[in-house]
Amino acid sequence: MIEDALVRRLLGDAAPEREVAISLAALKDSLPSRKIAVRDGVVNGPPVIHVNPGLNIVGPPYDFALNVALGKNAPSIQNDVSSGRFGVVVNSHGNSDSFGTAGNSGFVVPSDPGRTLVVRPYFEWNYVFSCETHGPPTAHAQASITADMSGHTGSATRGFPGNATQLFRGSSNGWDDDSGDDSGVVTGLEFQMVGSNSEFYLLSFGCQASVDSHENIFGWSMAQVQLHCRVPFVFIEEF
Repeated sequence: MIEDALVRRLLGDAAPEREVAISLAALKDSLPSRKIAVRDGVVNGPPVIHVNPGLNIVGPPYDFALNVALGKNAPSIQNDVSSGRFGVVVNSHGNSDSFGTAGNSGFVVPSDPGRTLVVRPYFEWNYVFSCETHGPPTAHAQASITADMSGHTGSATRGFPGNATQLFRGSSNGWDDDSGDDSGVVTGLEFQMVGSNSEFYLLSFGCQASVDSHENIFGWSMAQVQLHCRVPFVFIEEF
């Protein structure tokens, strides 16, 4: 009845009857009670990335985020699987330390378990750091980026050689402070990983930053790091 009345109205034949208007109002009022309830639902993108023989170019959204926060001072960790961005901000003052890891991970399924995958991520990074000492106590700061790959068949897991690059290591003492900033990219050939004979693979791209500082009756020190990264795409060659 409602459908027929709406069609006639759209075609200009007649206005909706009173009964139709009442039915539409009742239908609208009942909409909240007919919705399917979704609780604690989290959608981060596709569960897996399927590749084919030859060269594949894949990118965000990745499947899930990596977060590790340790130390006396809680680090700030940023993660966005939809864009492939992640970062860590750590700081310390006096007798304290802070360590943080951020990253993105995704599952890759080959066209056949017997094939070999060559993975070359494109890694963007930038950082700012400083270490400052007032008196004898020292302070330290460092940061690095990593890429890891593991293969899975049934309940068996096989780790393949990954990559790690230290971006900087800084420190300060009673004579010198230290600071710096830089940015750059790590191309696929520099972070290449190879895996084979697995039903699926877990790829992880991450960054780590840590600081520590000290104090005593003669003075104090402080350190901080801001590290931001992005993996906008990954080359995966299957053969």
